[in-house]
Formats: sequence, structure tokens, C-alpha cells
Amino acid sequence: MKKEIVEKIKKTKWHGSWGGTTPLLDVSFAPELYFYGPDRMFGKGYTNIFVILKKGVAQGFLPEKEYEKLGVYLAKKLRTIESAKKWSKKFMQLTDEIFAVIELPPAKFFKKWENLKTLHGDFGAYAEATKTVFDILDEESSVDIKNILADARKYSETFYSKSSRAYSKLFTQLIIPKEYKKEDLLMMTRQELIGFIKNKKLPPVKVLRNRHECCGIYFSRAGIIFLDKKEVEKIENYWLGSEKHKKLSGVVAFKGRVIGRCRVILNFKGADMKRGDILVTGMTDPNYVPLMKKAGAIITDGGGLLSHAAIVARELKKPCIIGTKIATQVLKDGDLVEVDANMGIVRIINKKNEKR
Repeated sequence: MKKEIVEKIKKTKWHGSWGGTTPLLDVSFAPELYFYGPDRMFGKGYTNIFVILKKGVAQGFLPEKEYEKLGVYLAKKLRTIESAKKWSKKFMQLTDEIFAVIELPPAKFFKKWENLKTLHGDFGAYAEATKTVFDILDEESSVDIKNILADARKYSETFYSKSSRAYSKLFTQLIIPKEYKKEDLLMMTRQELIGFIKNKKLPPVKVLRNRHECCGIYFSRAGIIFLDKKEVEKIENYWLGSEKHKKLSGVVAFKGRVIGRCRVILNFKGADMKRGDILVTGMTDPNYVPLMKKAGAIITDGGGLLSHAAIVARELKKPCIIGTKIATQVLKDGDLVEVDANMGIVRIINKKNEKR
């Protein structure tokens, strides 16, 4: 079964949707965000998604054909300013509702978090749908509609950092065996955490730490399948191919042309970079803003035109290319690159293998 899944993942054309320091506990809500939430809110969702998790940094992929079809389908619901305002109002209402729960003190959050599943799915459906349809809408004829969607997206921006903090606080209400660290517990699925609360059974420490080191998670409407490090490497090697990449392409978030040295940062904690360096990452969040201000340009694996990286790059007027899918795998610290954000191309001028 897993062999067939690996082959299916290898040969599917994926859209690099998101990435960042997202614990598995958050990732495990994916069926609600991409399947059942969109079904309830819009009458249409995805059939499968794939997530790679390495050292606590997750990268999510959506089937490209489904992503494009869903975007076109959703765009039909946003033909007028009034429909966009109604959409935005609902999105912000769901944002307020979920913030009201995840910002509760730990003891109160502990009592409510199990019932968060449906609300999380409805909120997540609007969050993902807003980013998807924004990429599909025509720039010229939909400027006002896109501005309304962008404002709603910004309103919800802090959800992911607040959610991670809420789950960290959740563990303060539990008696945890000494051999387990907090980062181990964040590698549980939501269902495993419910199991621990109800019957005090935890997955083995080794299993949780292996997930943190490297794993793949394939979500379909039939269930969840975990892939180990070797299986993930097979997929990544297939995607990269044997050819040495000298050029990457992606979506232009803000135009410009810059030459500089790469700084690959997968986790903002403790990260530093020189002014003018090219920031290369899976995706950004508000914690990355100090680094983005220093950067000469920004390159991400995932994200669309409403991703955090795209929004901040436009505000900072920094050349930015998003959605390259493989930048963090191909580019290394010290590589000299040309970021041509007029054409959406990153050219490698000189490889530098040694770490700085």
C-alpha cells in the first residue's frame, strides 16, 4: 500500500501551498481544512494533500489540477463587490470566533479544544479558499475584490502563531512522562492527543522523534498514511531529478532584480543574516519580518499571492519570488544568485558548498 502511495505522490504535479514551523498537531487538522471544511462552506474540497515534515518544519502540497479547478470554482462566487464583502465578513467572523477560543487561559482552553475541530475546519476553509481564489482572479478586472480579500487575509494573519502557543499551553494542563519533551508532544496527531487525555497512552518517544526528524504525511478522504525518512527521500529525489538545477522559477510577488548570496533559513529561531542577503525559506510568518527587512530579495518554496511573504514583500518593496517548490533543497548558504523578479526566475551564478 505505502509503495503505491509513494509512486502516486512522486508522479502527481503539486502546488507548493505553504510551509513553516508548523507542528504535526496543527498539520493533523488538514482533513478539516482541506476536505470537510470546504465541503461545508463551499460545496467542494480537495481529495488529497501531502505534507513533508523535517526538524519541525512542515511543507504542504496540494494537487495542482485540483487547486486550479477549485480556484475557478470559487471565483464564480466572487463576481461582485457585494459578494466579496459578504465573503470577507464571514471570514473575519470565523477569525473572531476561533481567536476567542485559542486565546483563552490554558485551563479554559483545555476544556474547549476538543470541540474546536469543526470551527477550525470552517475557519481554515475560508483561509485557504481566500488565498486560492486571490491567485485565480484577474488582476485588472478584480482589483477592488482582491483588496477586500487581502484585508480579510491580513485580519487572520496571526492565527497560526497564536494556535501554536495555545497548544503549547495545553500541555501545561497534562501530566507528561519525564522522558517526553514538549517538542515530542507536538509531533502527535490530534487523535493521538485525544487518546492520551482519555486513556493516558502516548506514542513511543522514538516514533515522535522520528517524525520530527523527517516524515511524510499523506492525507486522503480514506485516512492518514505516514511515510518514513527513506520514503520521503525517494519522493524528493524523484522531484529533483538527476539534472543539476541552474535555474528556478516561481510566481512574482513583487518585481525587481537583485544579485546576492543566499541565506537558507528554515526556522526563524536563532536565525541571522547579513543585510542584502537573499532570504530563502519554505514560507514566512510574522516572526520572519526582521529578516525580511534585511533581505535583498525573498524566495520561498510555497505560497500564493496572499501568502505572508508576498504581502510583506509588497509592503517592503523587496523583489520576491514565491512558489518555487524546491528552492530550499536546491539553494545553499553562500550560493551567489540572480533573483529576476521581473520574470519570476532565480539563476544560480556560483555554487558555494561550504557553510558560512
